[in-house]
Amino acid sequence: MIGLAANAAAPRRAADDSLTGLPDRRVLDRWPVDLIGRAATSVRAVLWIDIDGLTEVNDLAGYAAGDELLVQFAVRLQECLHRPRDVLVRLGGDEFALGLTAANADIAAGIGERIVQLAAEPFLIDGQTIDVTASVGLGLAGSFGTDEPEAPIGLLLSLSCAAMRQAKASGRARLSTLSDTEPAAAALVERGDIGRRIKPALAAGQFELHYQPLFEIATGQLREVEALLRWNDAELGRLFPASFIPIAEHTGQIVALGRWALGEACRQAHRWHAAGTPRTVAVNLSPLQLTDPNLVGDVQHALATAGLTTDALRLEITESEAIRDFQGTSCRLSELRDLGVHLSLDDFGTGYSSLAMLRELPVDTIKIDRSFVQRLDQPANHADTVLVRAVIDTAHAFGLDVVAEGVERAGQLAALTQMGCDLVQGFLLGHPQPA
Repeated sequence: MIGLAANAAAPRRAADDSLTGLPDRRVLDRWPVDLIGRAATSVRAVLWIDIDGLTEVNDLAGYAAGDELLVQFAVRLQECLHRPRDVLVRLGGDEFALGLTAANADIAAGIGERIVQLAAEPFLIDGQTIDVTASVGLGLAGSFGTDEPEAPIGLLLSLSCAAMRQAKASGRARLSTLSDTEPAAAALVERGDIGRRIKPALAAGQFELHYQPLFEIATGQLREVEALLRWNDAELGRLFPASFIPIAEHTGQIVALGRWALGEACRQAHRWHAAGTPRTVAVNLSPLQLTDPNLVGDVQHALATAGLTTDALRLEITESEAIRDFQGTSCRLSELRDLGVHLSLDDFGTGYSSLAMLRELPVDTIKIDRSFVQRLDQPANHADTVLVRAVIDTAHAFGLDVVAEGVERAGQLAALTQMGCDLVQGFLLGHPQPA
């Protein structure tokens, strides 16, 4: 057994990686306090190490060879420990992390370069020479001098992971460094912080839905509402979707978040129905949800649990999602349509798609993107007027309803009314608000 890199004499822990004997990623919640005690206050650099080419090794030489390479590489990494209390962790797959205590920038960079060199040396496995490389990211607490009391581990992990991706993007087999003093690091650290907060925030009930009304132009009646996510974080304050939805997509947490939003929207729709004010609720689906094999089952479960009829739910996908995988999207939407739910194509006009796709996709509504609505009341903007009118007429020819988004001025509403648009939503008519 390789044993704990932090202390070779330490007893084996339940969280050890069974292959290499190193601590595994489950200790990150406590790292490095649980491993190196008071030395946690002196951790000033983290190296995130990713082996380039392990997938190819597994494919060509077999998984046993890949596992042996990981074991040998872990042994080599231990040669790079700077001090007895440095911590080496296997994050999973082909990724490792090395926490360096009391290391300045030069020492940390030197260790990172050494790791790149060690990875490039041939591995001998079952009499066969195997070559790989490593991309290494260095996260450095540059704003913390040697006399400062602490360096935040979560920040260092975010920086080192982002730096490793930079090394990959720059050609692999190299070291890339990010310090918390660099302007570009602030956004990366914020993204990492938000990403780590999503799961516990969902468990703690910090998310809520606000609803924006959609009005029928012909009658002026409120016909539907669109459910929009909001997040109230104790430290970060109120967060709007643009600040966390892309991160949730990137981390895969959007599936759980979308499942919660779907369930909550159905429950609220049932409350409105029971109160004598029935209205259809529209819920946005993310690209990852569309590829999730459990999506149809999740929709069925949400409807059944809430006691909601299928015609009270509308699911929306963006035009760009439909174009990305037209056949797959069409099949999944057909399954959802068979349940009886309504389907909308959102942000129409932004994806450079053919109007013919309206004939192929099983949707009953399209939503014209706000970028086309914004200039409708400007006399010099004849092109958008012609385009919007053509979209409305074509959609009606296919038997589809048309919603115009982003209606903020009376002139826009008047133009859409004259064109025969069916429904409108926007700040002129109503802001998103709690149920």
